[in-house]
Amino acid sequence: MTTQTMDDSIGYGRPPRTTQFQPGQSGNPTGRKPGSKNRSTVARQVLDLAVNLPPHKLARLQQMLPGLTADIDVELAMTLALAVRAIKGNINAYKALMYSAYGSPKQTIDSEDAFQIIWLESKTYEVKGLPVGQKQQGS
Repeated sequence: MTTQTMDDSIGYGRPPRTTQFQPGQSGNPTGRKPGSKNRSTVARQVLDLAVNLPPHKLARLQQMLPGLTADIDVELAMTLALAVRAIKGNINAYKALMYSAYGSPKQTIDSEDAFQIIWLESKTYEVKGLPVGQKQQGS
């Protein structure tokens, strides 16, 4: 019977030396098949596919987007569908559309740092919460 040293101990994160990869041997020896496409390439190809719009939907969309043809790509069709849902009041569709058009917000406003506009009876206003050193506008 052989005695194991501390270097040969087996346990969590320490597989037996006989089952470890040998030097120069890859964990995936066959690798990915040549010519196979990754997910982003496939997604781009799907978004570039052409979709044929039905005549009743095409006529309605041509009123808003003159020059639109019956064959549009999937990406434009998805964006139009998202815009329709946003117009109907879907907040998640609105956020997704704004994010895809303008990106994520660069700055957020805390309610404690926000300006408060107080309307007075004389139709003048006073701004509270200005950063230090700035003068009040409109007085």
